[in-house]
Amino acid sequence: MRKIELNDVKKSFGSVNAINGLNLSIQAGDVYALLGHNGAGKTTTLRFLLGLLEPDEGEVSVFGCNPNLEGDTVRKMCGVLSEDVGLYEPLSVYDNLSYFAQIYGMKRSDYDKRIDELLSDFEILDKKHLPVKGFSTGMKKKVALTRALLHKPKILLLDEPTNGLDPVSIEHLRVMLYDLAQKHGTTIILTTHNLEEVKKICNKITIMRLGKNVYTNTMAALKKQASSKVRISCNQELSADLERLHKTLSSLEVNIEYKVQKNTIIVDLTENIAISNLIKVLASLEIDVKNIETKEFDLEKLYMQVENGEKPNE
Repeated sequence: MRKIELNDVKKSFGSVNAINGLNLSIQAGDVYALLGHNGAGKTTTLRFLLGLLEPDEGEVSVFGCNPNLEGDTVRKMCGVLSEDVGLYEPLSVYDNLSYFAQIYGMKRSDYDKRIDELLSDFEILDKKHLPVKGFSTGMKKKVALTRALLHKPKILLLDEPTNGLDPVSIEHLRVMLYDLAQKHGTTIILTTHNLEEVKKICNKITIMRLGKNVYTNTMAALKKQASSKVRISCNQELSADLERLHKTLSSLEVNIEYKVQKNTIIVDLTENIAISNLIKVLASLEIDVKNIETKEFDLEKLYMQVENGEKPNE
């Protein structure tokens, strides 16, 4: 079973219901974002997957394994970046990484090469033999990311991976994650508040609230829904041309759904509608087109709608 599943999972800490009937299904090769405010249950969910926390109720399965019964097997498949980077600060970068590489069971000839490759990607190869103590937050994050990626894990769990990273390092990380998912089939699950990065690297999202999955969708579906409308702004008011416009568009072979707002026509696009044909129609009516705008998907707006308990207007 090449998937990760949580079915009706519940977990309480005293009187606090941290996870309250959580359901998730994550396919192998997904780059999956768990979103939600602090306290929504994202980090607790990652702990379930690693077998570090046992649910009070429900079932957790990671590639067919129960993490609480087969924790060693699951953890060998995983690379992990937690909010606390967990490095041994008196040791050098290399000593930190070689120590974990040996825990992963890697041969020195393999991990020496891999360490150099990753440190080079993050532009800290020159810091290889320096102690971690005294590094900036961003530098420590780079070392911790290197550790998580070192053994080319089947599953990568990342808790706020871009926090503290500079734009160049974020771009390098984005490329690495894409390659891991596309070329190696790595399943990547990340928790983050960086919604712009989610739009760039993830193929599926879940928004959690109060320990529940309150919204799940694919990025492809969300982007398609958002780009299904085009706004055509004209240089003149269209009220005087409404009748002619309606008559002309109604005569076309393709049914076009549209509405007019002052000097703007908002068209619902389908695969059979070409924007160029619409422009020709408007030109034939001597309507001067000023601007054509395709709506972009707004993840922040969707997120706020879900958080406010509203039905997403996708």
